[in-house]
Amino acid sequence: MFNSFLPLTFGNKLFSAMKVISVAKKNAWIITAVLFVLAGCRSAKMDSASKKKKDDKALQSLRLERNDDGNKIVFLTLELSLKDSVNDVYFFQQRSARYTEGQVKKQFLPEGYEPGSLYVVIKDDDGKVIESYSVPDPLNQIFETSDEKTGAMAKHIVRREKGELFLRFNLNKETKYLSIYKLSSGQLKQLYEAKL
Repeated sequence: MFNSFLPLTFGNKLFSAMKVISVAKKNAWIITAVLFVLAGCRSAKMDSASKKKKDDKALQSLRLERNDDGNKIVFLTLELSLKDSVNDVYFFQQRSARYTEGQVKKQFLPEGYEPGSLYVVIKDDDGKVIESYSVPDPLNQIFETSDEKTGAMAKHIVRREKGELFLRFNLNKETKYLSIYKLSSGQLKQLYEAKL
């Protein structure tokens, strides 16, 4: 009787193991899919981190004197020219930078955007906006004139090929990136980004 019990117990265990293998074979595609998704998430995370590093290398680095101990105000002059008027492609080049000790009161853009303006955004290392403000677009200057007969005011846009942009912002250990945007087709379009 003991001998007949042993094969029966062994048979039950063997049957249970075969049942688990059978279920695993049926669900192998699910396990494989889950493994691919997990591997894909990891590689996507690694790709985004390496892309950020590559993007930093691709960004123009402005030649600014950094002093991480305190606050400086930088007066930056950029020369800009219009490369493509149809697609609003601008070319920016640093002309000069002057410094003074101190700190400018932080500004933030209002809700509405105006045509004829460029929008300057200063960001930290994580991409968080530290300050933002608008400046007149030197390549699309708006002049107001009045009609001599009616006295009504009218706006005229004067388009130029080249101009200079004067910026003023805080330079400290938090400020890492400078971005410049323009209102185009109802949305803000990035024209320039540089590492500070």
